[in-house]
Amino acid sequence: MAYWSLYAKPTTEEVILDANGDLKDRLVHLKHPCIELRKEDTGGMIYWNGKRYIWLHQGC
Repeated sequence: MAYWSLYAKPTTEEVILDANGDLKDRLVHLKHPCIELRKEDTGGMIYWNGKRYIWLHQGC
């Protein structure tokens, strides 16, 4: 990754594949800060959801 930062806003968007295989954006409400990781046009966030850490994918 090219850089990382702390992301503390209340929402973000995650890129997901729908049932047809199309890319869609999904709004995610955040209760905790995330670690944001980026490299060029791709990246994501490591987020604590209250039970475990999850990856929120952003960009392709």
